[in-house]
Amino acid sequence: MAIHETLTMIDAPPASVLATLTDPETCLRWAPIPFLVEDLETERLEPGSTARLGGRLAGREVMFDIEVERADEQVFALRAQGPFDMSVRYELEDLGGSTAVTARIGTGAPRGLTGRLLQAAVDGLASAGLLEQAAKRLGREAQLV
Repeated sequence: MAIHETLTMIDAPPASVLATLTDPETCLRWAPIPFLVEDLETERLEPGSTARLGGRLAGREVMFDIEVERADEQVFALRAQGPFDMSVRYELEDLGGSTAVTARIGTGAPRGLTGRLLQAAVDGLASAGLLEQAAKRLGREAQLV
């Protein structure tokens, strides 16, 4: 499993960062790879909720089934299964009005040739700074909450 990690400082409290992380409408604006959240039965991504993420990756339509494992002012974490597996974790540290956010994405368990190619594309994009850019967009969105 490849693991990609970045640390960013966000000029917003953890509650605003969490609200941004769990709002399916804003995910499209800040996520490392733009995906639409579909089939979510709750208003927000919350512990135990499931949904499908659909989007384009490396020129292909892809779908991931996700399950939110944790969503509080310390950690937002989910698992995604699709052409390959992903684990996503955002750790939030309250700095008294601002938040240190450690974003970590792990990729692994590709399914077939397409899964291996898509996983390699994500790993390559993450190595090229995609996760850092997403964390900065997350920060801009959280400031608007």
